[in-house]
Amino acid sequence: ILSEWVNAEGAIYDMWIEQRMMIPTDLIPRPDEVLGVGLDYGTTHPTRAYVTGLVTARIGADGRPDWIATKGGMPTPGGVRQVLVTLAEFAPPRATVGEHARLFELWLEQVTREFGAPRWIAIDPAAATFKMEMHERNHSNTMNAHNRVVFGIQIMQSLLHGGNLYVAETCPELRREIPGYMWSTKATEKGRTEPVKDDDDAVDAWRYSVVSFRRDWLRVIPLTMPSDN
Repeated sequence: ILSEWVNAEGAIYDMWIEQRMMIPTDLIPRPDEVLGVGLDYGTTHPTRAYVTGLVTARIGADGRPDWIATKGGMPTPGGVRQVLVTLAEFAPPRATVGEHARLFELWLEQVTREFGAPRWIAIDPAAATFKMEMHERNHSNTMNAHNRVVFGIQIMQSLLHGGNLYVAETCPELRREIPGYMWSTKATEKGRTEPVKDDDDAVDAWRYSVVSFRRDWLRVIPLTMPSDN
């Protein structure tokens, strides 16, 4: 049951083990399907975006993906199964809205060349200015990211714990943030379940890139979903 993974103290993603869950740069696979991009836009804090796709992974004898075999198309004892992989990171410097949009477009072009074109761009619902800028640049495939925080965290925890979500080595800001993403003890003392709202731009964008497209991957990675209310 997903709710069991919400323990409102300590590290939120304490099941994250980088040596198991990170894919080395030279072994990053091309996905079967690019689900979409999740973007957290900041004017006074960093802007981050991630693209996540579905990958048919070759499974080793230990039950985990064998990325060498997956990249080379070699047979493995565990057969194959589809997993989610966060493939690339957008981590621009501070800039104007227009400059961020221009850099984001360049990044999207690179993502499309390397992995395929994302169908949707899920943007933080609060980022009205950036969404308007993208519409003015004729990007009609933007949508509001799913932003129910605890619901999304439950899904991310369950995917990580089940060995269904991996991150490319080329996402350094995300890999830096994951271990330090913590539950707020102050909120817990007041009877609320909330993460600490600090240094969380990458993990928020990562969550958007996965949870916003859950209807696309649930057909191949079934989970018992928590209540979304």
